[in-house]
Amino acid sequence: MPGSEELQGIPMNRGNGTPAFPSVSGSNLNGKRFRLPNDFESDLNIAIVAFKRKHVDLIESWQSSITQMAEKNARLGFYELPVLSAAYSPFRWWIDGGMRAGILSGEVRKRTINRLHR
Repeated sequence: MPGSEELQGIPMNRGNGTPAFPSVSGSNLNGKRFRLPNDFESDLNIAIVAFKRKHVDLIESWQSSITQMAEKNARLGFYELPVLSAAYSPFRWWIDGGMRAGILSGEVRKRTINRLHR
């Protein structure tokens, strides 16, 4: 939200009022752990966050355009961040496995970082 200093309880500024990507962690569908924003692999990054299942459809509508931009610019990275309730923690292996089975592209699996939120 523009002007908001928190995103579901996660600080969104550097302490001086300057907006910042919140510090979050998660694993991609290949099992690699990430601590973002430190582990973003490019100089410039687009991170699309999905808080609800219906947001995934919106992400999919942007995938092609963003992927084309990233292919043309080696400095641009693209990440998809589905946020799952921590209540699903015991089932994470099953959810991640289902997502892996449904996503055949190795590149999409690499850039999809699931995040559990309390």
